[in-house]
Amino acid sequence: MDAKPALTRPKLEPITIRRAGLTAGFAVVLGVLIFLIWGAAAGVGYLLGLSATGVCVGGLWLAIQVLGRVYQDHPTHRGGMSVIVLALMVKLPYFVWAADRARSLPEPGPGGFLAGLALVYFALVWWVVAKR
Repeated sequence: MDAKPALTRPKLEPITIRRAGLTAGFAVVLGVLIFLIWGAAAGVGYLLGLSATGVCVGGLWLAIQVLGRVYQDHPTHRGGMSVIVLALMVKLPYFVWAADRARSLPEPGPGGFLAGLALVYFALVWWVVAKR
C-alpha cells in the first residue's frame, strides 16, 4: 500500500518593516492627494474606507494566524484569543457603520470610501505577488 504523504504547511516569511512602511507611506500620500484634489468629503470617505477594510482584513488575518497555531498544537493565550474574537465580532458592524457614514457624505465621499477599500485589497495583492 502507498503511504500518504504528510501534510506540510508552506513556510511564510513575516512582512518586512520596509514593505509595511512603503505601503503606509503610499496610503498617506494617496489620502493627501484625494483630500487636495476632491476635497474634505472624499478625504473623510477615504479614511473611513481605509480603516473599515483594514479592520476587516486585520481581524480575519488574526483569526487565520490563531487557527494555524491551534492546528500546529502551539499554545494560545486567552487574552489574545479574546482580542481576536472581539475583532471578529466588531469588524462587520464597523464596516457597515463606516459605509453608512460614507454614504451620507456629499458626493465625492462614497468614491473616497471605495478608494480606501480598493487600496487595502490592492495592497494585499501586491504583498502576495511580491512574496512569489
